[in-house]
Amino acid sequence: MSSQLIFLDKKQVSIFRRLIVVGDLHGDKIALDLLLKVIDPNRDGLIFLGDYADRGYFGLEVIETIDGLSRKFPKNIFLLKGNHEDYSRKGEPNFWPCRLYEEVERKRVQRIHRTFVLSCYN
Repeated sequence: MSSQLIFLDKKQVSIFRRLIVVGDLHGDKIALDLLLKVIDPNRDGLIFLGDYADRGYFGLEVIETIDGLSRKFPKNIFLLKGNHEDYSRKGEPNFWPCRLYEEVERKRVQRIHRTFVLSCYN
């Protein structure tokens, strides 16, 4: 994902039924799911202000959901970086505490292990 500067003028904003600004989900997938029930990404513009992960239990799922939305509706979904998406070129977080690495490792290892175990019995 590359960074780019985006200007939205009145004409561009007027194509949306609504322009919704969402910030600081911090892994709250329940709040994201509730939001997705009341919006229409085909007609609504969504600006996500960042801070997608850390603190909550579902940072990985929030990031995957928002990434999927931005790929499916690239002209209607705008993603900004918050301080919880600020990483060095080496991939080290520039904020503390960072729990996303641990969450991804825990969930990915569990998924890989579960898939392996199930494949052994099928």
